[in-house]
Amino acid sequence: MVERLARILCVLLVAVAGWRALEGFGTTTALRKAKQSAYDAEYVDARRFAERAERGVHAYEAAWLQGEVRVGTWDWTEEDFAGAERHLDEADIAFVRAATEAPASPWPWIGLAEAYRRRETHRERSAGFDLGLLRLKGWDRVGREGRVAIGAATLATELAPHRYETWDRLIRLYLFLELREEARRAARHAATVQPAFRFYRFFDDPRVDADVLDAFEEGSIESLGEIPMMRREAHLLSLARLAQRRGRFEESLRYLEEAESLTRLDRTRAQVRFWMGIAFKKLDRAEEARTSFLAALEHPHFERNAESNLAALDRTEGRFEDAMKRYAALRRREPRNLHWSKSYSEVARSAGRLDAAREALLWSKQIAHLDPVPRLQLVEVLYEMGDVAGARRELQDLRRLRLVDAARLDALDRALSEVRGGL
Repeated sequence: MVERLARILCVLLVAVAGWRALEGFGTTTALRKAKQSAYDAEYVDARRFAERAERGVHAYEAAWLQGEVRVGTWDWTEEDFAGAERHLDEADIAFVRAATEAPASPWPWIGLAEAYRRRETHRERSAGFDLGLLRLKGWDRVGREGRVAIGAATLATELAPHRYETWDRLIRLYLFLELREEARRAARHAATVQPAFRFYRFFDDPRVDADVLDAFEEGSIESLGEIPMMRREAHLLSLARLAQRRGRFEESLRYLEEAESLTRLDRTRAQVRFWMGIAFKKLDRAEEARTSFLAALEHPHFERNAESNLAALDRTEGRFEDAMKRYAALRRREPRNLHWSKSYSEVARSAGRLDAAREALLWSKQIAHLDPVPRLQLVEVLYEMGDVAGARRELQDLRRLRLVDAARLDALDRALSEVRGGL
């Protein structure tokens, strides 16, 4: 009897485990489809799959994704606010569910901040042209929705104070609400978390001003050598790149020279030499730039970028054959890179190698069928080679595809007609 009960219990346990495994497989598949649908902006399908995935072990991620999808739906249907407002309401509920499932995660609060930022945007637009509102400055101009957004974004930074992404979102929110002093303080602190500016999106925000960038740079300089798990030479390299971003190339060279004296890693040394080359190039010190780029070639990670900069230097100095060899090597390395083929054709034309230019442009036309630039350049090259019939065929293709303004094509057609008497 005992053995029979034990067998029954084992069978039940196996059945439960099998059911949970099937359920996990189903919810995992649903979550994957929800992510793909959200990426493709198929928000109706994304919501359906995310709701199915939330029933299983992926409840947190599915709830967070539902919130993101509803915010995306709002972005598509904002014009019809009466019907679209419900998407933000549903987003709020989804983000709160996600925060309940994972209380330590900052992402639901960042999502909630984005939802309320959109409410603040709509509030300002609904107010119309209000002179009284325009006179308000700072916090006086921020409505309830904007304050809730700031509160949610601030909570995200408190939950993950060492994640630069949370600080980046908070800074961009401050810039959006025109809270310059708050943005400056947040940027200064963000630099002590991650001093490499290339990770932050607020650097590309059109509302960012010099004071915010100065604060970030000050914080990065003050924290030099004090950030855990970050080598001093890596920090110096980030300061050098920031100085270059702001147009101070002599200062960047000082940072790079100190970083080079400290590093013992071949990869870091090559990286330092590459950015030295960029600084020398901007300062019109061509020979020093060439030496630095040649040193950077020693590491395969920087071979591509160093080679392209050396080709650009050769091109500037009129060494067209050397530039062609470098661009040819880059084309072999990345045959479907349109930039290398176009650059090769331009240098070949400058060197008088029209046959090589034609070959490169024919290949460019193949890999970028709807890009009008290679086609127009091919018309010009064929015209220079005396192949008027070939140029006219390419011109007819451009007319058929309607990639270029008709007036420009008419001007080219007249030029070809004058060469061969209207043939």
